[in-house]
Amino acid sequence: MTCAVPGCDKPSNRGGGRYCSMHYSRLKRHGDLDYQRPGRAPCKVEGCDKLAQGRGLCGTHWQQWRRRGDPCPTLLRGALWTPEEDRKLLDLPIYPRSGMTRRGETEALALHLGRSVVACRSRLCQLRRERGY
Repeated sequence: MTCAVPGCDKPSNRGGGRYCSMHYSRLKRHGDLDYQRPGRAPCKVEGCDKLAQGRGLCGTHWQQWRRRGDPCPTLLRGALWTPEEDRKLLDLPIYPRSGMTRRGETEALALHLGRSVVACRSRLCQLRRERGY
């Protein structure tokens, strides 16, 4: 016996023998035999024609956002951070045993600044290296 959906030639084995496994799953999950997944949107970055993967960004721009806090960084790495942001990063306490900042404090500041945690950590390391901490 074949599936009860017109145009489907797959063998029926689910749903009382009326539907193939694909159509039975669609009916069970979505309540519709003709359900189609929505297509992916293009990347939010202007001029990029790749498909978005996460946060509305393609893989390349998402990685740039994750690493630097901006999906379209300029070629000068230090140009992205303001002196005010640098001051806030340097104001984070350094714990004497480890010589590091607690993870939760960096994450909270990253959320406050609207930057990614990885970008804040790498900028903090860069600032501390420059100042000899």
